[in-house]
Amino acid sequence: MSFAHDLCCYYGSETHSANAYVTLSWQTAANGDVVITIGRGPGAISASFRNGGFEGGIDAFVVSTDNFENTVPASNYFTSTQVYSGDTYTLVKVAEVPAGAQIKHVGAGHAFAWKVNGVDAYSFPDFIYTYGENCGQWDAPANVAVSADSVITFTAVEGAEQYTAYIYLAGVLRHEQVVNSGDVLHFSPMVSGTYQVNVVAFGNGMLESNPSAYVDWALTAPEIVIGASEYCGFTVLPDDNREAQFTWETNAEGAVIITVLDADGNESEDFHFRGNGMALGSFMVGSAAASTYFNHACTGNTVTLSLKDAANTPIPGEKLTFNAVVEYATALDTNAWPTIAFEYTYGSVCEAGGETAVPQVETVPAAEKIMRDGVLYIRHNGILYNVLGTSVK
Repeated sequence: MSFAHDLCCYYGSETHSANAYVTLSWQTAANGDVVITIGRGPGAISASFRNGGFEGGIDAFVVSTDNFENTVPASNYFTSTQVYSGDTYTLVKVAEVPAGAQIKHVGAGHAFAWKVNGVDAYSFPDFIYTYGENCGQWDAPANVAVSADSVITFTAVEGAEQYTAYIYLAGVLRHEQVVNSGDVLHFSPMVSGTYQVNVVAFGNGMLESNPSAYVDWALTAPEIVIGASEYCGFTVLPDDNREAQFTWETNAEGAVIITVLDADGNESEDFHFRGNGMALGSFMVGSAAASTYFNHACTGNTVTLSLKDAANTPIPGEKLTFNAVVEYATALDTNAWPTIAFEYTYGSVCEAGGETAVPQVETVPAAEKIMRDGVLYIRHNGILYNVLGTSVK
C-alpha cells in the first residue's frame, strides 16, 4: 500500500514537545478545501491546535506552480479558518486552484502553535503540500481478542508498521500500549468493570487506520489504598523569591481544592494565584484530560476543580497530574510563573493546619463508588464513607 505525499500524518522535530509528537495530515477535500488535521504521534495522549493554529492565518501561506521560483499569496485562492482549540485547520477554497499547484506554509515569522499532553508548544516550520494529493488509509485490524491472562491477539494489517491498543472504561481512555499480536497488556485497573479494547494500525510515519471493533474485557481491581494528600503545605522553590506552599485536597463534593499559602503555611493577601493560576488544559486524570471530569475556577489563593457531573467522577486513588506553568504572586515576586510538576492522589486530604493526615479509611474497594445528593461516597463493609474518610451514619 503506498501513499501520495509526505504530509500524510507527518511528524518530525518541528512537531515535537514535552517528549511527545503531534501529527499533521494535509488533504484536499471533495469541495476543493485543504484540510489540515492534527493528531497524536508517539508519546502523545492528547493533541490540538491553539492560538489560531498558524500565526498570520492565510498570510502565512503562499502558492506556486513552478516549484517556488515564483509565488503568489494563498489568499488568491483560499481564506482560512482560525482554530483556537480543535483538531482541524481549513484553507477554504474561493477560486479555482491551478492543477499541480504547491502550497507552502512559510515558517519565517509565522509560528505553528499546538498543545500536546496539556503543554503549549510552537515552532516555525516550512511545510510544502501538493494540491489535490490525499492520504490513503490502512484497513482496521480484525479479530481482536483479549485472553484471561491478558494476551491480546488480532489479524495484522498488510504493510502496517506498528499497532496501538487502547483500553476504555465508560468511554474514557484508561491506558494505551504499543503492541504486536500475542503481547501481554500491562494494565492494572483501579476499578472493577467491563473495559473496552480496540486496536489501531499505523504506518508511513504515523498514518492511522480506522480503529478495530471494540471487544469487552472484564477486570477485577484490587483494593485502593488512599493515604494522606501528597501536598499538605508542600513548599516549592525554597529560599527563592517565589517560595510558597501549596495544599491539595478533595472535598466532600468530589472537588479538588488547591491553595497557595505563604512560606509558613498561612493565608496572606500577598500570596495569590494570577490569571487562571493553573490552566485546566494542563491537568490530567490518569491518561484522560481533566476537563473530562472537571470545571475550573481561580479566585484569590484558590484553584478549584469542581465536578461537571456528579455521576462521572475520577476514581478515588487515581492520579491527578499537572506539569506546567503556575501563575501566582508572593510577597517578593508579584509575577511568579515557574513550571511545577504535581502528582496528587484523588480523594486524599490533610488535617487542619496543613499537617499530613492519616485517613480513617485506609483501604476502600475500588468499585464501590456511590453518589448521594451530589456527594461522592465509598461503601466499605456495608458502611458509607465520603471521600474525606468520614463515616456516614
